[in-house]
Amino acid sequence: MGEFLKKNNRIIPIVLIGLMIILGIYVVLSLNMQSEKRYDMNKEVDTDPGSMPESGGSFLGIIKDIKEELNAISIMDIKGNGDIVLYFNGGTDIRDKYGKVISMSQMNLGEIVDVSYDRSNNKLMKLQISKDAWEYKEVVNFTIKSSDRVMKIADSKYKFNDRLVIAGDDSLINLIDINEKDELTVKGINEEIWSIIVTKGHGYIRLRNYEDFLEGSIEVGYHIILPIVKDMLIVAREGDYKVTLEKGNLKGSKRINVIRNQEIILDMSEYRKEPEKKGSVDFLIQPYGATLYIDGEETDYEDPVELLYGAHVIRVSRSGYETYAGILDVDESSQVVEIVLAEVIPEETSNSSSNNSSNQKGRDVTILPDGTSSEDPKEEDLGDDEDGTEEEEEPDSNNADKKNYDTDHTIAIKQPVGAEIYLNGVLKGIVPCSFTKEIGIHTITFRQNGYLTKSYTIEVEDDSRDINYSFPELTKQ
Repeated sequence: MGEFLKKNNRIIPIVLIGLMIILGIYVVLSLNMQSEKRYDMNKEVDTDPGSMPESGGSFLGIIKDIKEELNAISIMDIKGNGDIVLYFNGGTDIRDKYGKVISMSQMNLGEIVDVSYDRSNNKLMKLQISKDAWEYKEVVNFTIKSSDRVMKIADSKYKFNDRLVIAGDDSLINLIDINEKDELTVKGINEEIWSIIVTKGHGYIRLRNYEDFLEGSIEVGYHIILPIVKDMLIVAREGDYKVTLEKGNLKGSKRINVIRNQEIILDMSEYRKEPEKKGSVDFLIQPYGATLYIDGEETDYEDPVELLYGAHVIRVSRSGYETYAGILDVDESSQVVEIVLAEVIPEETSNSSSNNSSNQKGRDVTILPDGTSSEDPKEEDLGDDEDGTEEEEEPDSNNADKKNYDTDHTIAIKQPVGAEIYLNGVLKGIVPCSFTKEIGIHTITFRQNGYLTKSYTIEVEDDSRDINYSFPELTKQ
């Protein structure tokens, strides 16, 4: 027992010394880590080349990916040296365009940045938004011609190359994914565009239970006004909107929130056209054989006539009698209208019978303010105004909205098979399908149950040829 205690007395001091050494190492390492993470937010950037390690490098680049959980950032070298992955920590110097210290979370994909790093270990030393880069924010008036690699913003044209960086919702996207409804931030150097950031993307509005509004109009916010057609799908910029549908006296409005790359259903079932009221009108007209015109159309009045509630233009004529014209207000379920035409008095006896020139009486009839016509309506004049003047031909409103069609050629869509295809919000069919070629810039949208709705912007040129399109398969939800 005594020998056992002697051995333990020798071991215990050794164990204690070992524990103290381990504790000391831990404290030193902790202090070093804390000092590395501390950074003076107010200190000026050290531009002295001597502050960089001998293995230091720098370049002008564009941010393509940021993974904060890995403290890693991927940057494309504008000079064409490819992409490089650099690593940052709490001591990395990160600044905005004006030299103000910011965090990595405030950096966006597509930013044009000046980069300083250590080549020996790919450690990011300094990252600053380039002072030499220009940017246009809230760009909505733009066109992109990918074949020529030219983007037009308002009245100015800019070139871009095949290394153009396009950032969508926290990820990179392709040029064809940009829709004319999107809002962009465009960045570049000199006359060349290097990055496009989609600040507001687009979503989709599908109408439901809107049959009573067909052939009317829909207004989404202040920028989208479209005629209402069957199977309608509308592409709109993400955001909150007041949507108004209108046809005649029927009008309905709702507020919606369009979310990027999502489809929202707008149900208009609470807005319905009231059933049209009709009244039965029994016409008693003398002399027998007189012709009755209602709203310009010859009408048989042997039996009571069904008319919609409201005002109707009435004209009654027969050879040898003065023509009668008036307004009939239908506001009862049944009513009787009596009209007696006056005979035309020979001219030689007109003085003695002028007071009897009008011998008509009626019920529920309003005489027109300008009186009645004294001539029988000719067949070609039945649509004239009540005063006998020829109605001016209104211009064809459709001519103003005619689109540029090439009726000799077609647009054929081959892929994605099975998807519904919409051209500028109008359903064209199920892929594969083809339709008359329409010249210009259009939005093509594909929709299929179980898949994400996708839209593209295409430009159809007037080249006197058929066009066949094949688009990528839709992504499953």
